[in-house]
Amino acid sequence: MNMIPDHVTQPLHPKFVYQSMNKFPPYINSITTTRSIFFPPPFRSIFFHNLKKKIITSPSKQPLSLSPLALYMSTESPKLPKLSLYSYWRSSSAWRVRVVLALKNIPYEYKATPLLQKIQQSEEYTSFNPMQQVPTLKIDDENGQIDFISQSLAIIEYLESLYPENSVYSKAPLQRAYEHELALDIVSGIQPLQNLNILLHIKALTGEEEKKLEWAVKYITQGLVAIETKVKNKPLLNDGKYISIFHCCLIPQLYNARRFKCDMSLFPTLLAIEEWCLKQPAFIAADPDNQPDANQL
Repeated sequence: MNMIPDHVTQPLHPKFVYQSMNKFPPYINSITTTRSIFFPPPFRSIFFHNLKKKIITSPSKQPLSLSPLALYMSTESPKLPKLSLYSYWRSSSAWRVRVVLALKNIPYEYKATPLLQKIQQSEEYTSFNPMQQVPTLKIDDENGQIDFISQSLAIIEYLESLYPENSVYSKAPLQRAYEHELALDIVSGIQPLQNLNILLHIKALTGEEEKKLEWAVKYITQGLVAIETKVKNKPLLNDGKYISIFHCCLIPQLYNARRFKCDMSLFPTLLAIEEWCLKQPAFIAADPDNQPDANQL
């Protein structure tokens, strides 16, 4: 491994070190700047992975401390885990995750989980998801360790950490918080109230199919009207620029609104956002009708 003197200005080979943390050349004023200059996208995550693992040695093969060392790069890429998604084609929660998987071009195995057949209540499924819901992400790493993550936003957060490119989170703190707020309005304020278990319970209590539908329409409409008001009064800064976590949650919820025959004319601002989203390849790939178990009960 060669030490690069401070005065060198030509592009550096992917394997390099910088001699001193405090003696950058004049044209480099921070590690952030250095990263943007010297690391094309395929190498960025590799560099930080190896830096965290402290795969750093001097020419004498003695370990170097990080204090005098600014940068180190290795061409050895870490192995990413094998992913499997337990999903149901019409589940809005699983749909959100499918959008992110498609957006980031993440390879995964689709495991159809027909909710109406109550597969999610089986002993096997309950063993790794006691909530008996979809989605569940199965993670099989290079060492053979298997883990499971449930809840769509938790899964998306994990995927963001593993695959940071094409992020669904804004870099601007206030905008990111606003997008997250709108997403949570759907994830915690609307969708749980029209979930399958709730609707079946309403029908069991009343003995009437119509009451189940009335309940769903009431709470979907109430929630989407609130979000329509928010977005109309405070427009999103990212419209037509990138897919956000809010978009991932909104499109499945509008689909549900149509399923339950809500009055869609109440949401013109949201429908305009939907029109743009549905043209994006990630949403086309994640659409319920394009899933392996489409139209299966």
